[in-house]
Amino acid sequence: MTNAVAVTTRNMLREWGIRSRPRRIRTIFDFAHEEVVVPEGPFRNRKFNWRRQPYSKLALDAIDSGLWNRFAAVGPTQSGKTFHWSLIPLMYHLFEIQETVVFGLPNMDMARDKWQVDIEPVIAASRYRDLIPRAGGGSRGGTSTSIRFRNGSIMRFMSGGGGEKSRAAFTARVVIITEVDGMDRPNEESLETDKVSQIEARSMAFGDRRITYLECTVTTEDGRIWQEKEGGSRGRILIRCQRCREFVCPDREHLVGWREARTEMEAKRSSHFICPSCKEPWTEEDRKLANLDAVLLHGDQTVTKGGKVSGALPETDTCGFHWTATNNLFRSAGDLGRGEWLAQRREDDEEAEKEQCQYVWSRPWKPPITDVTPLDSSKLTKRVRSLPRGVIPSNHINVALAVDIGKHLCYWGGCAFSPNFDGHIFDYGCVDVHSKEMAVEQALPIALRELWDMAQAGWRTEDGDIVKPNEIWIDCGWMPDIVYEFCREHAGVVFPSRGYGQNRHMYTRYHRPDRKKNRNIHSLGEQYHVVRIPRDRVFRRDVDSDYWKAFLHERLAQDINSPGAMTLFMATPRDHLALVKHLTAERQIVEVKPRGGRVITWEVVRRANHWLDVFYNVCAIGHKLGSRLTKQAAPQKPRRQDKIPAHAERRGFVTPAGRPFFVMDRK
Repeated sequence: MTNAVAVTTRNMLREWGIRSRPRRIRTIFDFAHEEVVVPEGPFRNRKFNWRRQPYSKLALDAIDSGLWNRFAAVGPTQSGKTFHWSLIPLMYHLFEIQETVVFGLPNMDMARDKWQVDIEPVIAASRYRDLIPRAGGGSRGGTSTSIRFRNGSIMRFMSGGGGEKSRAAFTARVVIITEVDGMDRPNEESLETDKVSQIEARSMAFGDRRITYLECTVTTEDGRIWQEKEGGSRGRILIRCQRCREFVCPDREHLVGWREARTEMEAKRSSHFICPSCKEPWTEEDRKLANLDAVLLHGDQTVTKGGKVSGALPETDTCGFHWTATNNLFRSAGDLGRGEWLAQRREDDEEAEKEQCQYVWSRPWKPPITDVTPLDSSKLTKRVRSLPRGVIPSNHINVALAVDIGKHLCYWGGCAFSPNFDGHIFDYGCVDVHSKEMAVEQALPIALRELWDMAQAGWRTEDGDIVKPNEIWIDCGWMPDIVYEFCREHAGVVFPSRGYGQNRHMYTRYHRPDRKKNRNIHSLGEQYHVVRIPRDRVFRRDVDSDYWKAFLHERLAQDINSPGAMTLFMATPRDHLALVKHLTAERQIVEVKPRGGRVITWEVVRRANHWLDVFYNVCAIGHKLGSRLTKQAAPQKPRRQDKIPAHAERRGFVTPAGRPFFVMDRK
């Protein structure tokens, strides 16, 4: 009996010792090969094997290296991007590490499809299928924002839509975000930053232990995923040519043979890659072997012919990982060449080129930029009337003056408008701000008083009358307190203004307010409004700079004799050259934004644009003072002549205007 107890005790102690040992955590590379099963496609129900897409080994090794805690992956569509950068990391952290994962996507409408089409099939094909919940979110074909697996780990969907509170109340160490470029702009109603940063902030409590995976198809150079890749380690794949043994990075221009083809099938047969180094053609087997013998370089790193990588890693916590069609072995060179041949012959060639760049070669598409209202500088200097400087046309009754302040100079300009918005720039110039001799807080008020004295002296009209500006707007984007104080001193004539607009690198779009929601909105104009600032006791003019810049450019581009045209005072082209350079310092262009389609924005041509800011404000002042563009009345359709029944004429049932008039009997 004693021996039996001893044996039992010994076995229990052995079992306890085994169970008390820490669980060995596999690398993500080992986990993928041992656990992940491909749920569909040509390799359905077969275990993951990196040799099918050799770049995947470099990707998983980068994750296992521990050198980065953020990963930005960009590659062609249908090349395993989501599988390698979303699904494998998701399963690894849910079932191997057994921790909570936040899964970010552009909107919650995608969550159900993402779960049913991508995530659940991969889990169901593996041995972790029994951990899929049997009740609640994720069970029996359903889904919800939060799915708790039977091992205790949680997957929480978060979207780029909705309010910030939907993202703020959840914390996790791991964040996976797909379709990043669909989430990289802040909500117009939100005071917080973009949705990618908001979702990623759920892991901030974990410090250096947090980990983020970002993946997306590239859109443009301004797209978030490309910016993350370029701002990170700029990882790129080099493959070894089987002929010259050099490590090279073939791209679109190294796919040859398809251009000379007469049919698409001929293009498919003749397409092949050539080595960028030795120019030798590659067979598909050469291409596969080259990809199997690949290295991942970051930043300015180089690799020798023997495969030794040299150079320091960029100092960043983000691994930028990029692969192209050359590394996508799911598509042959023939398929790629056939696609190029067809794209070149499509009627919508611009859209075809966009698809080839983004979806096939994983390169940012650079859309053709179109100048909406091109201004010819040489013609601008000749838009003069036979009036000398400082003389206002007699029929131009609305006089506007605007000022753009600076540390050394205050730029100002005056324009007079007729009731139908014919504009004449009668004077402009600069006032020195003596900030080198004294503090700018002292020098700027002196310069503004000099401008006020000049405005009070006025300008004369053709008839000899002296007129003063009806309103003066001063840009308060810089040194607002000084501007506000000056405006209070001259209330009723001088007002602060602030422009809101966007260009290719800055987004401060103008939003028309709702007077019902904001009691401080005094009045609403055409793409501008007057807002009361109670604390500073001023009425500020907030202006849509994009709209009024376009308005100004249109007035300067149209025929000088047409209604609404803007002219300059009589001077030589050389005298107006500085003004014209400022007016053309920005140009309005049409370009394509990520997920935003064609948009009109402003491109900065040169930094000196002060008179452009002055005169778009002047145009807004003119509108506020009552000037309006006259519109030609639309031709009216001939009025239909009602046919008067004979019996109505006989009975006299017609109106004085000649229309029939019928009386309905009441019963």
